[in-house]
Amino acid sequence: SRKIKFSNVIYIEQEDFREDAPDSFFRLKPGGEVKLRYSYIIKCKEVVKDSAGKVIELKCTHDPSSRDSMPTDRKVKGVIHWVSEKYAYTATVRLYDALLKPEADAANLAAVAAAEAGEGGPAEGTPEEEEETEVTDDFLKQVNPQSLVEMKNAKFEESLGASKPFDRFQFERNGLFVVDKYSPAGGPLIFNRIIGLRESGLKKEENVASAARSRKDEQAKQAAEKEAKKKLNPKDMFRSQTDLYSKFDDDGVPTHSADGEPLPKSRVKKLKQEWDKQKKIYEP
Repeated sequence: SRKIKFSNVIYIEQEDFREDAPDSFFRLKPGGEVKLRYSYIIKCKEVVKDSAGKVIELKCTHDPSSRDSMPTDRKVKGVIHWVSEKYAYTATVRLYDALLKPEADAANLAAVAAAEAGEGGPAEGTPEEEEETEVTDDFLKQVNPQSLVEMKNAKFEESLGASKPFDRFQFERNGLFVVDKYSPAGGPLIFNRIIGLRESGLKKEENVASAARSRKDEQAKQAAEKEAKKKLNPKDMFRSQTDLYSKFDDDGVPTHSADGEPLPKSRVKKLKQEWDKQKKIYEP
């Protein structure tokens, strides 16, 4: 057991408040009531915003009789966690996620399958030429920018300030965390998330809707790029890449690198294959 101190100013999770909340949202909303875990029921009376329209403060009242029990004259469904501003312990949180985006994993599997099927290999009876390794930013595009999110001013219950490296905790609706062994001595502790929790039904529905919109936008983008590609003359497709190539043959296929050196035959062969593909789809 532990003691939890209450005060007239508290912090709650941003996602525990919705200004335009659906009926299925049982946490805090304008004019709504919610139970603070192990504490009082509060009611949102006023929403304060900054000049940009961002919510920065909620002015609430509390029911003094509700600390140890729920009221009998009304039904309050939501329960949220909180910390006191006056007594909160400030620390760092690191939220880890997959290094690569989910769609990148699918693309890599497809590439491996194509390689195993022998696609793009040398023609039979043709001596295999030394392949030139081309450095691109394709891999960096696959990296998940949210694979590590660090929050340096996270607020915790006061008692967590006495935690030691390797101590483990479950933070409500956030996941399982462990105190980093390299947390600075005498400084703010670092809590690393080791396991995330399953999303709530409402958040899952919103994520599905967002993913559907993203897929639709991506499909529209790909369709527009495909149409634009049909208008690209294959003789011009490489000539604008002067940072890569300096000389071209009569068809516009590069023959020399930007520094004037002849391209390897294997490289010219690949570029000619790209040229042939563009020629097939070109609509003058």
